[in-house]
Amino acid sequence: MCKLLDIDKSKTTPWHPQTNGFLERSHKTLKTYLRSFVDKDNNWDRLLCYAMFCYNTTVHSSTSYTPYELVFGRKPNIPSTFFKEPEPQYNYDNYVIDLKRMMQEAHKIARENLIKKKVLFYFVIREISHKFVILDFEFFPIDRYSKVLISGAISNSLDQFKITKLEGRPWYLPKGHEEVRPMSDREMHRAMMEIHRIFKKKTEIREACLKQLKISIKTSLNTLNPKFIKNYLDKGSKVCVIILFCGHSDKDILKKLNIYDYTMLNILCYDKNNNQSFYLQLENLKNKKMICEFDLGKIDKQGRLLNLVETHKLICNKKHKVTYAHDPCTDVRFTKCIFDYIIRRYRYENLIKHCY
Repeated sequence: MCKLLDIDKSKTTPWHPQTNGFLERSHKTLKTYLRSFVDKDNNWDRLLCYAMFCYNTTVHSSTSYTPYELVFGRKPNIPSTFFKEPEPQYNYDNYVIDLKRMMQEAHKIARENLIKKKVLFYFVIREISHKFVILDFEFFPIDRYSKVLISGAISNSLDQFKITKLEGRPWYLPKGHEEVRPMSDREMHRAMMEIHRIFKKKTEIREACLKQLKISIKTSLNTLNPKFIKNYLDKGSKVCVIILFCGHSDKDILKKLNIYDYTMLNILCYDKNNNQSFYLQLENLKNKKMICEFDLGKIDKQGRLLNLVETHKLICNKKHKVTYAHDPCTDVRFTKCIFDYIIRRYRYENLIKHCY
């Protein structure tokens, strides 16, 4: 039977769930079952066997079969079928032949159902009217009102949130009505002096900014410019919605770059009642209206605002690769995780009502 079913025994290392992904995914579903009973019955461990029985005998939405049928090649004996007379027993050879035949038929129908689901998903995706673009800029103030735009990152839902680094000659964003412009070599030298002054005690941020400035001088890329960003936002026929995290400064930069004709949604995690109870909020930056908020519970934190890293830790358990402090690619990745959480809770069809 092991040869027929192509069973290959392997061992997994402790505290390394990546080696057994399928089991970890089923554990996630199992936790969802048990969560319904934790508040009602403290003896949740006694409910494990019933939860597993429920999972293994429930028809999967994609395959239209229960996990039990796909593993054993026959329907499980659930309580509603206990009154049936037992079927005659076969010898091992007959059992293996019948098992092979039934599993071939079950998997054939399962594959057909999966294809139908994929086709249906394709048409549903085509009917989506909006695309969501997650954007983050890396910048620093050069005086009280002016900024230097060093780099950035951008991704959108139509490209499955593949991250594009915005890199090139840094831009000087002056105060008032002066036009933005790529920085000259003299201004770059001044910017490096300002970085040393501003981030004198913040070594990690200082080194990251200086490194990015040096890369910007040598790079052949030219994606850090208003034309590229505008073309990226206008790509496709879907309504573009920009997603930012604590994005008031990013909004000001977009306005300076003359990129402002889009719906901008801002995510923040805020202690609105000043009692260390933090709420994940989504607001429309143009009309200042609150779209939705979710209570994340009490957090022992000084101050009333959580930063991106702190908010991400509350939402996502994945360990993402972090390159350096305030890396815009990492910030976009973290923002995407938080935005996914909001979409799951609030739903796409409700969100797009606020995006016009």
